[in-house]
Amino acid sequence: MLEARLVAEAATKVGLSGRREPIARVIAGRVVEELAAFVDAGDDQIVAGLAEIRRAAFPSPFHSLATDPAVDTLSLFVERRVEKLRARAGRYLNPHDERVERQEVLAALEGLLTRRYLRHLRQRTN
Repeated sequence: MLEARLVAEAATKVGLSGRREPIARVIAGRVVEELAAFVDAGDDQIVAGLAEIRRAAFPSPFHSLATDPAVDTLSLFVERRVEKLRARAGRYLNPHDERVERQEVLAALEGLLTRRYLRHLRQRTN
């Protein structure tokens, strides 16, 4: 499974040893950072091109976990954003409330990914 392989690779790059929970938490945090940067880039072709060059020159398991369609972390983010949109009946948010909502979604996603990556790390060592 691609995700399990990428989590194992990311764990070696984290540089922590010992308990798996902190390792999973660091991996999830870095994946969420990569995801946020990917989402922020949006349709900007220059930013997307520069990101592609960076990925080719410096492959990152964190970026792959965030953006690879086979892993599909992006859909988790989008699903939660849609849930929030539906919960507020499509009401427009001012820029501050938009940032707050986005951070809430990213924090929830980080928690979910931490648990998911922890399962991969446990399976790898069992």
